[in-house]
Amino acid sequence: MNAQLKTTVNLMPESIKSFVATMLQEPNVHTPALELKMASFGPDGSTSQAAYACAQGNEGVILHQGRLLFSAGPYSFARLEVKFQADELQDVPAEFSCPQTLEVDDESQQFLENLTLSSCPPSLKNAINKLIAIGFTVRRPLDFSGSHMRRIQLHCGGNIAGTSIPKGIMVEATYLV
Repeated sequence: MNAQLKTTVNLMPESIKSFVATMLQEPNVHTPALELKMASFGPDGSTSQAAYACAQGNEGVILHQGRLLFSAGPYSFARLEVKFQADELQDVPAEFSCPQTLEVDDESQQFLENLTLSSCPPSLKNAINKLIAIGFTVRRPLDFSGSHMRRIQLHCGGNIAGTSIPKGIMVEATYLV
């Protein structure tokens, strides 16, 4: 990880730093590990957009958002995009840790087998397996729409009170077939 990415990750909340460290650990030496390709935290957009958001009372939205992008290689069409709002992380574990063996329940195991059948790259499948093992849930399973893009959404954290709108850490895994 380059120095700029390290600096950005070090500014993030502790639970996100722990998440990044867990995602970069790869227990399976026969599968290429995902790499952190991009990290941002804080204002997203121009100074005028930030000023406008603050003027509207939405400073939390623009000042506390974060985004991470993991990929298996420089030309990989498989990636994990992670989004979070720092002030919505109260229902997220303070520290993530990668279990020695990535055991999941039968339903999750069936889901992972379907990923293999749908040509999911091994590094992405292992990352999704790791996400499920550390407490993420699949919000929207494979999207087999007419395109060649496959999309899976995972989530860790709760919902906004009285709604089904998620808060916490959202992950979107995508790959081309």
